[in-house]
Amino acid sequence: MLKKSQITIFIVLGIVVFVIFGLLFYMVSSVKTKQFTEEKQEITTLFTTEGKYYGYMQACLDQAAKQGIILAAMQGGVIYQYQANNTKPYLGPRKYEYGQYVLPFNYEDVIYNVSYGIYAPDFSLNIENHPAPPEYPYGLTRLIEDPTVISPEYTNVFGNILLSPLPPLCDYYGSNSPTQQGAIFSCETYDSKRQSDNDNVQEYLQTYIAQTFKDCVSLESLPEFANTTMNVGNVTAIVTFAPTSISIVADFPVIAEITGATLSLQTFHAQLNIRFQQIHELAERLIKEDINNIFFNIVRDANELVDCKELGKEEEVVRCLKDGMTVAKYRDVCTQCKNYGKYDDIVIIKDEKSMVNGKPFVFAFAVQNRYPALEYIDESSSILTADVGGTIHIEPIAYDPDEDDHGSHDYMEHRYVYGGWKEDYDEIAGVKSPGDVIGFTDSSLYQSTQRIGEYTAQLGDVGEHIVQIMACDNEGLCDYQYVTVTVNPLSIPIN
Repeated sequence: MLKKSQITIFIVLGIVVFVIFGLLFYMVSSVKTKQFTEEKQEITTLFTTEGKYYGYMQACLDQAAKQGIILAAMQGGVIYQYQANNTKPYLGPRKYEYGQYVLPFNYEDVIYNVSYGIYAPDFSLNIENHPAPPEYPYGLTRLIEDPTVISPEYTNVFGNILLSPLPPLCDYYGSNSPTQQGAIFSCETYDSKRQSDNDNVQEYLQTYIAQTFKDCVSLESLPEFANTTMNVGNVTAIVTFAPTSISIVADFPVIAEITGATLSLQTFHAQLNIRFQQIHELAERLIKEDINNIFFNIVRDANELVDCKELGKEEEVVRCLKDGMTVAKYRDVCTQCKNYGKYDDIVIIKDEKSMVNGKPFVFAFAVQNRYPALEYIDESSSILTADVGGTIHIEPIAYDPDEDDHGSHDYMEHRYVYGGWKEDYDEIAGVKSPGDVIGFTDSSLYQSTQRIGEYTAQLGDVGEHIVQIMACDNEGLCDYQYVTVTVNPLSIPIN
């Protein structure tokens, strides 16, 4: 057994060892703390408002904000993953052809991949309230401004019923969230209430600005960081939309490897006087009206939209097209398109009161080419009936949702095609005989109008006959109707 004196010696030695280790730990910690304090002081000094790099970092944020806002606006409200990680998947060449999901657009010598704001109706879905020709757009009912009067189901009849491709402006849980107490700002469109849903302009911009800001600053390349233990942490950017401006708050944290502590540099701010919120709202209203009202001209009638929102004017009529804003359309922009998109258009909204880099701000979205709509021809009309020697006069009218071939009369003035009786075949005593026939399109009226067909009934034409009338756009998309033409015998025989 150990004696008490021996036990005492071990206890004393243990205390000595413990004290030595404590002193060593204190000395190391003190050195680390001193080193971190010195580095922190040095780094902080560099990035305060009076520091060497403050202006440099502020310029990086300003540049990143402008680049992101221009990209999102020119690409239909999206930023793609090849431009910033964790944004929208890019569905263009090489994986998909142009015109399937994106449309290339050369604007002021820059090529943008513009996403769609309007998809054409998908007739392959066989949706009852979205029929294909000849019932397109909604059966035997004549074309009207508001098809929901026919049925509440008749919405988006000139667009895709199941998919609205224009991304919403705001994140439901973001800085413009409608759930905030006393929120000053708001958005007209939000993504879903799923936390994981990041398909909105706001989050695209935040992701792009944060990544571009970090890449621009590139702290690791600065000489003051060469001999420090500092590394850049998770840079974040918060974008907030106001009706006439966009504000960005960016946090640029730095991590000290020695202690694991985080040094948050001075928060950086940027503000751009761009009416992005109002322009996006205008785009939403333009699209909504264009895919429902066949008589709406997206360029000419933009100033008729008066249902936009404005704080403090909830009960008033508010024009969506503000002073300084214009709407234009670029037709058939895709020269490299093959199977898709060759006849698709680009709609741009330009704002002379929102300047970026000395130029007016521009928002663009693509529009898929859509079928024209032939006005229903009432077969009970007397124009489809004539006596022998009388004239059958057919004056069809069609409207194109994209205003292709529209003239001063605001309907398609050309590209009407006739088929069936007196075009593809003649018909005598109920027997069809193909070959050269003189019919509706041989009349001088059709030759001059390429629309109105006329035919003078002959003695051998007595009876009922089927004529096909088509209206086709440049792509060859056609709406059509079969009508029954009746030729009656003369009530007084010819001598």
